[in-house]
Amino acid sequence: PASAAHIYGKPRVHLEAFTSFHHWAEGPQDLKASADRVFTEGGNHFVWHTWTHQAPDYGLPGLVYGAGTHLSRSVTWWPKAKPFLDYLSRGSFLLQRGQFVADVLYYYGDGGMNFVGPRRMPSGLGAGYDYDVTNAEVILRRLSVRDGRLTTLEGVSYAVLALPDREDIHPPVLEKIEALVRAGATVVGRRPTRATGLEGFPASDTRVREIAARLWGDLDGTARTSRRHGAGRVFSGVPERAVLAELGVKPDFTAPATLDFIHRRDGADEIYFVRNRTAAAVSATVTLRDGGRRGAVELWDPMSGAIRAARGPRPTAAGTEVPLELAAQGSVFVVLRAAGTSGAASVAEAARSSGGTRPPPPPLALDDGWTVEFASAFEVPGKLTLAKVGPWTRESAPELRYFAGSGKYRRTVTMPEGWRAAAGRVELELGRLWSIGEVWVNGVALGVVWAPPFRVDCTAALREGENEIVVEVTGTWHNRLVGEARGALPKRTRTNITVSQRKPWKDLEPLESGLFGPVRLVAQ
Repeated sequence: PASAAHIYGKPRVHLEAFTSFHHWAEGPQDLKASADRVFTEGGNHFVWHTWTHQAPDYGLPGLVYGAGTHLSRSVTWWPKAKPFLDYLSRGSFLLQRGQFVADVLYYYGDGGMNFVGPRRMPSGLGAGYDYDVTNAEVILRRLSVRDGRLTTLEGVSYAVLALPDREDIHPPVLEKIEALVRAGATVVGRRPTRATGLEGFPASDTRVREIAARLWGDLDGTARTSRRHGAGRVFSGVPERAVLAELGVKPDFTAPATLDFIHRRDGADEIYFVRNRTAAAVSATVTLRDGGRRGAVELWDPMSGAIRAARGPRPTAAGTEVPLELAAQGSVFVVLRAAGTSGAASVAEAARSSGGTRPPPPPLALDDGWTVEFASAFEVPGKLTLAKVGPWTRESAPELRYFAGSGKYRRTVTMPEGWRAAAGRVELELGRLWSIGEVWVNGVALGVVWAPPFRVDCTAALREGENEIVVEVTGTWHNRLVGEARGALPKRTRTNITVSQRKPWKDLEPLESGLFGPVRLVAQ
């Protein structure tokens, strides 16, 4: 879908999103990695599967379609869903800006059953570049050559056209390719020897061989691998990556294999979306091909909407080096401003970075002394006192192990003398939680946390002396359905899941739910 949008000049790429069969088990943090992969593959508009109509008398968790990650007012985490939906909206907005940037356009041939699979870097291209796939119509009617690059009517451009590894090709397509090469395009691929199909046969085969002789000449793919034709070049037997190197086209994105990217150009600004593929935090320096732009470098956080200047970007011959710190499955937009611009975030970031050099006080560990109060549409367990913070599902009582709803973790902390005054900016780090949480300090709402890193800025809410910290964590319906299927919960109240529908949950295990920790206050 993304390639189709790019080659036909459509800015919005609709995709059916989050279709699964994990009924009522998933929360927003389970969906982030999938959303980020969609972003890097070119998707930029999520069509959720599914929001089902819920009449008041349908019961809970309600009626749903046979597949999909369910989204409706009947989902336990619906009241806290806005920050996740905002995340999808911010990413979609930026990735609809400008035009996609890629270096190779793959022609998939003239057969009648052609399919384009998920984005995977072809072996001849490798990491650091991006690509699109095209059909015959776009080559025939929508491509021209500008400054040596194959360019669509809307201005999306590619350095190289790669042909399929086939001996046949449609004669009109080959004629257009010859015209593009004469105008300055670069083509890589094997020499075709016959026409696709029987239209005009056998003259069609003769026509293909005549054009191929002019384009490929004496190339054999081993001893002779490249030649000029008009203002352009033809390569054979050479990987696309080597062709790009020969043309002086540097990798667009150089980074550890744990990171993935997509690049769009919006006027004079370069927009890179970078994601961490792994479940571990990553600290790395990436190199972004900047096309000679040496303006401000900004980091746009799609989770919070915050924009700040990148710290320590460095121009090099390969592009701009940018240090990045990404949480587990974290992501960020890196925006390279045009040369001569200071960027909206630069002044504010400079102000934040100009403080004193006095070291902050040590973190305060807050793992002990928590209580948990529960709320649910069904039976509510009594107040829980924890010697050490942890999921409520570790308790043996069935009403906790199979609980579906929210648990409000609460404790107080007394600041050591002088700690608050010396701390400056303070973050509350929650470690890990499942599925989604909301934080208050001294009654001040500090927002929803739905994906790593589970932390909030609590600077303005903290005070000297005693402080109350509240973290409300909401699970999903999954554990309740498992408990009912096993007959482990009272029969006086039930979900609307029928006996026959309960069977699949009987063999499943409950998901650990609650606040896992470690919890601490960290001065910056």
